[in-house]
Amino acid sequence: EEDSDRFIRAAEPGEDESDAEGVMKRMLNAMRKRIEAVLSLRLPDDAPWPDLRSLTLPAAVEQVLSGPGREVRTFDDPKEMQAHLKTFIRGDGALWPLVRQVTIVGPYECLRGGIELVDLPGTNDPNEARVEVTREFLRSAPFVWLMFPMVRGLTQDIQTLLHKEKLLRTLVLSGSYQALSLIGTKADDIDTPVAEQFGLPEDCELAELIQAYQQHAITNARKQLEDMVADLVGVGEYAETAQQMYALARNAPIFTVK
Repeated sequence: EEDSDRFIRAAEPGEDESDAEGVMKRMLNAMRKRIEAVLSLRLPDDAPWPDLRSLTLPAAVEQVLSGPGREVRTFDDPKEMQAHLKTFIRGDGALWPLVRQVTIVGPYECLRGGIELVDLPGTNDPNEARVEVTREFLRSAPFVWLMFPMVRGLTQDIQTLLHKEKLLRTLVLSGSYQALSLIGTKADDIDTPVAEQFGLPEDCELAELIQAYQQHAITNARKQLEDMVADLVGVGEYAETAQQMYALARNAPIFTVK
């Protein structure tokens, strides 16, 4: 109901056609996706909207909303657990806008030391509740690993997280600026015709080409980090904070994985 009220108010014609129009469109699109999912309907783009509060909720949504707010399930089969989780988090389902967080607990050998791994949604997730969970964890997490596809470098959402969401500054001011690591994925997704780009002969070994490609991606990611720090420092930072931010950009570990 809160989303539908917010959407209806935002969708009403206004007089302001300023630069904020693009931001408003993205907000409306995010709200539209959430409402469409929960109500299991396709909303018209131009036609007048129906009274959303008068529509009947799907049975699965009604069950969640009338429940205690937290569901605890036990599974013996990982595949069964995975299938159940998909009903809550898949974008083509009705329940994803209602899910704030999923916690999985089990006797996993790789976590026997008490490690907790948190896979966070991006800050552009259409579910604002999940975005706020991301922000909360980033403010307190002792270690932050940011994944990026090597072929694209640090994507726009990662740059937004580091810059506009002030993760770089937050890590420095909290004394955790050595906790950030970047992980480039698809390190072996490369074509041999690009060998010349890295100063290698076309008949070079694939392993040599992959190594050059990985180093190229690391160098680019490092430069992007340093450029972001330069932008932030340009706004006006204390000398000590600026020095630590530059240290973060220059020394943050950057790994590559297949």
